[in-house]
Amino acid sequence: SGECIGSAMLRRLGNVARTAGGNRTSRQRRRHSGGGSVRGSVGGSSSGGGGEGGEGGGSSSRAIVSAIAAAAHRRGLDLAVGLTLQDYNALVGPAMALPELSRSSTLAVLVGSTRDIWTPFLRALRQSPTRGHLAREEEHGGPLNAYVVRATEELAAEAVPRGLGVSLHFAHETAPGRLVAMQRLAHLSGAAYFHAGCGLNVHPTFGPWHAYRSLVVVAADGVETAGPPPNPSSSEAVAAAEAALQTALAATIDPTATNTREELVGRYREAWRLWQRVRQCVSTPEYDAWKYPDAFDEYHFSHSPALLKRLVG
Repeated sequence: SGECIGSAMLRRLGNVARTAGGNRTSRQRRRHSGGGSVRGSVGGSSSGGGGEGGEGGGSSSRAIVSAIAAAAHRRGLDLAVGLTLQDYNALVGPAMALPELSRSSTLAVLVGSTRDIWTPFLRALRQSPTRGHLAREEEHGGPLNAYVVRATEELAAEAVPRGLGVSLHFAHETAPGRLVAMQRLAHLSGAAYFHAGCGLNVHPTFGPWHAYRSLVVVAADGVETAGPPPNPSSSEAVAAAEAALQTALAATIDPTATNTREELVGRYREAWRLWQRVRQCVSTPEYDAWKYPDAFDEYHFSHSPALLKRLVG
């Protein structure tokens, strides 16, 4: 879950809304005619040029992954897994492929978070000159996204060797050419199994209680892409989550309305308990220690300024 509706969920809502609209149009015509890890181990801003120079060997690239993971962990981004960007590009195809920094093998590090992001995030809000707000939050769709951008920029500057090209990509970006299929990427990288039917990644340790936030692309050799991990969920749990998703979609999509992005986001936030239920269906007792506190979960879905103000104190 992200601060605003994630890119995958926006596409899902848009597709369902268009289907509902098409069905409505068909009914009207008939009436008129009578008939998508390792803990601690889209689009984006970029700096540097990259090229076949830079870091070469796999051991050097693995050291970069470890340095990024450590720097991310210090900022509450406690998941990081490396892969080869070209493997992701082959998966998604040319329309969604990301720039490879003029390399035949390019390092990418997927960065995510668990509930642990809230401690440094709230600290940043409390220490901000404009208490409760962060710079560039309007640009990035809210303070949590702004925190992720700042933290990712900082960790890249800290962990990537000077002189290597870097490109940063963020889960909350949805513009054409800027979109990253984070959930599919997490599945491909071995971080967490992606259940496309219910739109959730399930991690072997954290279950569904985590989120993918950013992707750091470095002009260095890629590391081995692990490939899809084992499925940790029972078929019964996944079926329950898929049914819960249909309930949540029904509360969010109005088949008689235009279903603009603003309307979809508004109804999604109002129905946040139903969306929360989708995730709860695949959460087993072994993941209980990583469940989001209810207030944090509500903010992820509702994006309520009043709620965040109470949490900041």
